[in-house]
Amino acid sequence: MRRAGPLLGIGATFVASIGVCMALGWWLDRSFGTKPWLTLAGSLFGIVTGFYLFFKTVASAEGGDHGEWSE
Repeated sequence: MRRAGPLLGIGATFVASIGVCMALGWWLDRSFGTKPWLTLAGSLFGIVTGFYLFFKTVASAEGGDHGEWSE
C-alpha cells in the first residue's frame, strides 16, 4: 500500500493541471479579447504538463533510473 500511495493522486493531478491552465487561458482571453486562442494554448499546455507529471510520478513509484523522467 505504501508503494501505491503516490499513484492514487495521478488522475486528480492530471485533471487539475488541465483545468488550471485552461482557466488561466480563458481568463487571459477575456482580458485581451483573443478568444479562443489562449484558452486552446492553455489547454494544450495543461495536457503536456499533466502527462509530464503523470510520467514523473509513475517513474518515481517504480524506482530506479528511467532516463529523463526521473529526478
